[in-house]
Amino acid sequence: MANQEHLDILEQGVEIWNKWRQEYPDILPDLSNAYLRKANICSAFLYSADLSRADLTGADLSRATLSRADLTGAKLIEANLDVVNLSVATLSGADLSRANLSGATLSRADLTGAKLIEANLSKTKLTEANLSKANLIGANFKSANLNGADLRDAWVGRSTFGDIDLSAIKGLETVKHIGASEISISTVYRSQGNIPEAFLKGAGVDDTFITYIRSLVGKAIEYYSCFISYSSKDENFAKRLYADLQSNNVRCWFAPEELKTGDFFLGSH
Repeated sequence: MANQEHLDILEQGVEIWNKWRQEYPDILPDLSNAYLRKANICSAFLYSADLSRADLTGADLSRATLSRADLTGAKLIEANLDVVNLSVATLSGADLSRANLSGATLSRADLTGAKLIEANLSKTKLTEANLSKANLIGANFKSANLNGADLRDAWVGRSTFGDIDLSAIKGLETVKHIGASEISISTVYRSQGNIPEAFLKGAGVDDTFITYIRSLVGKAIEYYSCFISYSSKDENFAKRLYADLQSNNVRCWFAPEELKTGDFFLGSH
């Protein structure tokens, strides 16, 4: 349970709370299981605080400092966390459904199994954050930084991946899709086309577009195909050429020796 003395200080207002934190920096506030629904704790110094299982539904935490705070199992439904600092914070199992985290810093934060349903994560810094098994259905990641983030076995659907780089995200091919998501053209360009095909298909991207993606980002050589037709005296050279093209991700086919001019051909050797 929360330390009543700490709760009493917080209830006196953010100014008094912050002054107390500055005077006693070694005290780690215990606000576990605290009832803080719709509390106005904007700009509060909550770094290293124990907020595990606290009810912060609808609370205003904008511009608060929550670095290294423990929010395990906390309820932050519809909370305002605009431009908040949550770097290295523990939020595993926390409910952040419909929370506003726009512009927040969550670098290296532990969000394992967290609920971020319809959360606003636009422009949020999530570098190296652990989002494995998190519920990201309906979440908005527009312009977020997800470099090095771990999304293994996370759930998505109706999620927005606009203007972000998906190429450096871990476990993207294991993401579970409950429906289509939005992936913008700018995301394709920023990711240089390096997005797992399984993720694209799960998000509802058309197969034809998936085929064209690499040609759109300056990697046309990885899209266009080559058909090698050769005479028997050039067979060794043709095989070396085929091997080199294949190793450079160029799709190519051999013409079988028995293929006659004008014959229709499907398949490859």
